[in-house]
Amino acid sequence: KHESFKMFSVYPQTLLDFSILKPKEEFYSDFNAKVSSFTHTLLKSVKVISVYEGENIPSGNQSITFRFTVGSNERTLSAEDLTDFQSKFISHIEKMNYKLR
Repeated sequence: KHESFKMFSVYPQTLLDFSILKPKEEFYSDFNAKVSSFTHTLLKSVKVISVYEGENIPSGNQSITFRFTVGSNERTLSAEDLTDFQSKFISHIEKMNYKLR
Protein backbone atom coordinates (compact mmCIF):
# COMPACT_ATOMS: atom_id res chain seq x y z
CA LYS A 1 0.00 0.00 0.00
CA HIS A 2 1.35 3.40 -1.00
CA GLU A 3 0.45 6.50 0.91
CA SER A 4 0.64 9.84 -0.81
CA PHE A 5 2.71 12.52 0.84
CA LYS A 6 2.18 16.21 0.21
CA MET A 7 4.83 18.69 1.24
CA PHE A 8 3.57 21.41 3.57
CA SER A 9 4.00 25.04 2.63
CA VAL A 10 6.83 27.04 4.15
CA TYR A 11 4.74 30.20 3.68
CA PRO A 12 2.32 31.37 6.37
CA GLN A 13 -1.36 30.67 6.06
CA THR A 14 -4.15 33.02 7.09
CA LEU A 15 -7.45 32.22 8.81
CA LEU A 16 -10.54 34.12 7.65
CA ASP A 17 -13.86 33.76 9.46
CA PHE A 18 -17.20 34.50 7.82
CA SER A 19 -20.52 34.41 9.68
CA ILE A 20 -23.40 33.79 7.30
CA LEU A 21 -27.12 34.06 8.01
CA LYS A 22 -29.06 30.91 7.08
CA PRO A 23 -32.84 30.46 7.27
CA LYS A 24 -33.60 27.99 10.11
CA GLU A 25 -35.87 25.91 7.89
CA GLU A 26 -33.11 25.27 5.31
CA PHE A 27 -31.39 21.94 5.80
CA TYR A 28 -27.83 22.40 7.05
CA SER A 29 -26.53 19.88 4.50
CA ASP A 30 -27.97 21.94 1.61
CA PHE A 31 -26.57 25.17 3.02
CA ASN A 32 -23.14 23.66 3.67
CA ALA A 33 -22.98 22.21 0.15
CA LYS A 34 -23.73 25.64 -1.36
CA VAL A 35 -21.17 27.48 0.76
CA SER A 36 -18.57 24.73 0.29
CA SER A 37 -18.96 24.84 -3.50
CA PHE A 38 -16.80 27.98 -3.44
CA THR A 39 -13.42 27.43 -5.05
CA HIS A 40 -10.32 29.62 -5.08
CA THR A 41 -6.67 28.90 -5.81
CA LEU A 42 -5.68 30.07 -2.31
CA LEU A 43 -8.27 28.00 -0.42
CA LYS A 44 -6.63 25.28 1.69
CA SER A 45 -9.50 24.20 3.95
CA VAL A 46 -12.86 25.24 5.35
CA LYS A 47 -14.70 24.19 8.49
CA VAL A 48 -17.64 25.29 10.57
CA ILE A 49 -16.57 26.75 13.90
CA SER A 50 -19.89 27.92 15.36
CA VAL A 51 -23.65 27.92 14.99
CA TYR A 52 -25.58 30.65 16.78
CA GLU A 53 -29.15 31.77 17.03
CA GLY A 54 -30.56 34.25 19.48
CA GLU A 55 -29.79 37.84 20.34
CA ASN A 56 -28.86 40.04 17.35
CA ILE A 57 -29.86 37.33 14.84
CA PRO A 58 -32.98 38.06 12.77
CA SER A 59 -35.94 35.87 13.73
CA GLY A 60 -36.08 32.61 11.77
CA ASN A 61 -32.35 32.62 11.06
CA GLN A 62 -29.15 31.05 12.32
CA SER A 63 -25.63 32.41 12.04
CA ILE A 64 -23.13 29.81 10.84
CA THR A 65 -19.45 30.79 11.11
CA PHE A 66 -17.03 29.22 8.66
CA ARG A 67 -13.25 29.36 9.07
CA PHE A 68 -11.30 29.42 5.82
CA THR A 69 -7.60 28.64 5.75
CA VAL A 70 -5.94 30.40 2.82
CA GLY A 71 -2.36 30.32 1.64
CA SER A 72 0.05 29.74 -1.19
CA ASN A 73 2.82 27.19 -1.65
CA GLU A 74 4.79 29.71 -3.71
CA ARG A 75 4.72 32.97 -1.76
CA THR A 76 3.48 34.95 1.20
CA LEU A 77 0.00 36.35 0.61
CA SER A 78 -0.48 40.07 0.12
CA ALA A 79 -3.32 42.23 1.40
CA GLU A 80 -4.63 42.28 -2.19
CA ASP A 81 -4.75 38.46 -2.21
CA LEU A 82 -6.87 38.44 0.93
CA THR A 83 -9.15 41.22 -0.34
CA ASP A 84 -9.63 39.33 -3.61
CA PHE A 85 -10.48 36.12 -1.74
CA GLN A 86 -12.96 37.91 0.53
CA SER A 87 -14.73 39.76 -2.28
CA LYS A 88 -15.04 36.61 -4.40
CA PHE A 89 -16.42 34.62 -1.46
CA ILE A 90 -18.92 37.35 -0.56
CA SER A 91 -20.04 37.51 -4.19
CA HIS A 92 -20.44 33.70 -4.14
CA ILE A 93 -22.77 33.70 -1.13
CA GLU A 94 -24.71 36.76 -2.28
CA LYS A 95 -25.52 34.99 -5.58
CA MET A 96 -27.28 32.37 -3.43
CA ASN A 97 -29.16 35.05 -1.47
CA TYR A 98 -27.17 34.70 1.76
CA LYS A 99 -25.85 37.60 3.78
CA LEU A 100 -22.88 38.04 6.06
CA ARG A 101 -23.72 38.80 9.64
